Amino acid sequence: MGTQWNAVDGRIRTAARGHAVLNSPRLNRGTAFTRQERQELGLVGLVPPQVLTQDQQAARAYTQFRSQPNGLAKNVHLTALRDRNEVLFHRLLGDHLAEMLPIVYTPTVGTAIERYSYEYRRPRGVYLSVDAPEDIERTLRASGLGADDVDLIVATDGEAILGIGDWGVGGIDIAVGKLAVYTAAAGVDPARTLARLPRAPDVRRPSRLEVRTIGSAVVLSLLPSFVTLPLLIELIG
Repeated sequence: MGTQWNAVDGRIRTAARGHAVLNSPRLNRGTAFTRQERQELGLVGLVPPQVLTQDQQAARAYTQFRSQPNGLAKNVHLTALRDRNEVLFHRLLGDHLAEMLPIVYTPTVGTAIERYSYEYRRPRGVYLSVDAPEDIERTLRASGLGADDVDLIVATDGEAILGIGDWGVGGIDIAVGKLAVYTAAAGVDPARTLARLPRAPDVRRPSRLEVRTIGSAVVLSLLPSFVTLPLLIELIG
């Protein structure tokens, strides 16, 4: 069965157990797993025994965020949190959007793009290369998302981002950051989004950041309960 999100009852169903659950950012809840969930998912002994609420987790994560010495360190901290626990990341970003927006998006994302190769941890999105057009379909299929599974794509060619020039694959961070903003500010379901970097080395073309849709032209929020209002957004392009 793998892992499936049911928009009707708001539940995730998964065949993953043990470390496979903890290693999945979408599934992992860390110490917020209830005792029953720990039993059912094979997590007993794999996480600290104390059960915390999501409110307690968010308060602790915010303290850690505030302790970071500069904007780049805060960006790296939030990226690491997203790589561990997506629900907590989106909860934290939604709770402190005004403060964190300049960290996950402009202007700090420009520095994160420049430092991408030095701070690289986990790939996000898909990378398309003009040097391997025969791999485009294979690459898109590797995302695990079909045409009916995606509501929003943010794509960039990586050129002239925020006025800092062409930074190659590091430009993926501008797409990833914008998708985080769409989730926090507009309630877009992060499981139904895709960041894309069409990369063409040594080929110069007009730079653009485009947003397209696959499926419906309007997105209805299907997020878990930490986003309280289902909002409609108008998509560009």
